[in-house]
Amino acid sequence: MFFSLTQKRLLKVSILVAKNLRSFGDKIHMSADDLAHFRNIIEIIHDGRLEDLPLFVQEAVHQGLASLIEKIYESGFMEE
Repeated sequence: MFFSLTQKRLLKVSILVAKNLRSFGDKIHMSADDLAHFRNIIEIIHDGRLEDLPLFVQEAVHQGLASLIEKIYESGFMEE
C-alpha cells in the first residue's frame, strides 16, 4: 500500500494526537478488520516474527522500524 503525501501527513498527525491504537483507527476511519490487521502486523514486528512478513517490511524493520514499534509499545499506545 502506498500513500500520497497528504495521506502520510494525515497518518503522522493522527498518530501524534491519538492516545491509543483504537483512537488512531477512529481518527483515520479504519474499519475494525483493518485495525485488527494493523495491530497484528505491529505485534508480529514487536515479537520478532519477521518471517511472517513480506520482504519489503522486513527490510523496513532492519532500517529502524523495529525501534519505532518498541517505542509505540513503551508509550502505551497499543493498550485499549
